Amino acid sequence: MSSALQQPDPRVERVTISLPAPIGRALRAAAEAEHVSVSRWVADSIQDRLLLMQMADYLREYEAEYGEISDEDIARTRAELAERSRPWR
Repeated sequence: MSSALQQPDPRVERVTISLPAPIGRALRAAAEAEHVSVSRWVADSIQDRLLLMQMADYLREYEAEYGEISDEDIARTRAELAERSRPWR
């Protein structure tokens, strides 16, 4: 009797990590609370962290070219976004 060997999914890479027990328990609880697997929760968290790193790199490059973003720039942008998001009258 022959059995087909299951080939690993080339889109998935298995990674083994060790965590302190309290973090492992918190991870399982967080995944369960969000109704996702531990793998999905970790993958989403890593993806979020990588995006934050890309955003920080972009801001550093932007500020190197155009100067530091001031508190006034942030306040003006927030006001413009608030104005644009008002419902049509």
